[in-house]
Amino acid sequence: METSYKLRKTSKAVAIYIGRHFGDELQKEFEFSKKTVCQVPAYDAAVVTRHALQVAADTARLTVHIASLQDRQVAIVAAIVADAANLDLVTKKIEIEEKIASSQDRLLEAIDIDKCMTGEEAKLWDSAHRSYREDEQKLIKDSGKVYALILGQCTQTLLEALQEDADWDDISMKCDHIELYKLIEKCVLKQTSSKYPYLTLIEELRGLLNYVQGDQTSIVYYEGMSNRTAICEKAGMVFHVPDLLDLESEVLHPGRKYDALQPDEQAKICTIVQDKFLGTLLLEMSDKKHDQLKDDCRNRYSSGDKNNAFPKTPDGEAMQRMQDFRRIVIPDKTAVAQCTAFAGKGGKTSKKSGRICLLMSGLH
Repeated sequence: METSYKLRKTSKAVAIYIGRHFGDELQKEFEFSKKTVCQVPAYDAAVVTRHALQVAADTARLTVHIASLQDRQVAIVAAIVADAANLDLVTKKIEIEEKIASSQDRLLEAIDIDKCMTGEEAKLWDSAHRSYREDEQKLIKDSGKVYALILGQCTQTLLEALQEDADWDDISMKCDHIELYKLIEKCVLKQTSSKYPYLTLIEELRGLLNYVQGDQTSIVYYEGMSNRTAICEKAGMVFHVPDLLDLESEVLHPGRKYDALQPDEQAKICTIVQDKFLGTLLLEMSDKKHDQLKDDCRNRYSSGDKNNAFPKTPDGEAMQRMQDFRRIVIPDKTAVAQCTAFAGKGGKTSKKSGRICLLMSGLH
């Protein structure tokens, strides 16, 4: 879990750095692992139409000309048959054949579209094409800088591992920063491949369920929770159990169990359950400064406000409540009573979380 999380965190940091220093295009390349292709400037529609008309006119003219030459060729061949000793006819036959061949070659030649432009159109095209070439060269140059940047952050041990891989020669020759980072992830994760897979799964779940806010800001805390959630999802984990699915199905589709719903309805219910679980988890594991907010949610639920007591989503409602919450300062004289009221709260929660952990991951 820790290795996957660090890789994901490092990837985000590298992407942000690339965006700040080399622009959005390269940042998107790195984030989505997809090469940016500079768009070649397109000719103006009027120029394209003019070119097409010119091609059609030249083709028609040459076709008629070739047909005329071929008719003359037939007549000359007939004359030679009648007068085989006439050398002038033989010479004419050779000349006609050369003209036919030349015309047919011209018919196959493409007409340069640039010749169909006006002076102003040619200037605009040259400007656009120059910008395209400059952008392409800058992208290639900056890609090389990003490659060098990433490679420069590798330790000697990691560098040796990269060089031992079969793909290294091709990656280093192309200076491909995308494939380089993929190879880094491959080599780093390979180091943990010998670990017992069930322990890896437990560590990933523990990393999510035991992740606390501490002294982090709400935004940093949310990012950390999101990263751990993504790692668990990648491992195939789900954040819903049958009872919760049936509970939410009853809310949206009274009288119907989850198993009786259509696939699209089931997908919606799964999303609702997952969002509520993660939103509640985000709030529950937040800093103690939110204890009053947590107690307020519990009290509202106990009072009958079951639909709105707890946050329904982690990224929206849970974060908003945490950021908007202002703790009420309670006089010192009530401190003892408060502590007595909520004593013994911690131990059971840990065990319950453990049961949920096993249910969600399927480790019955």
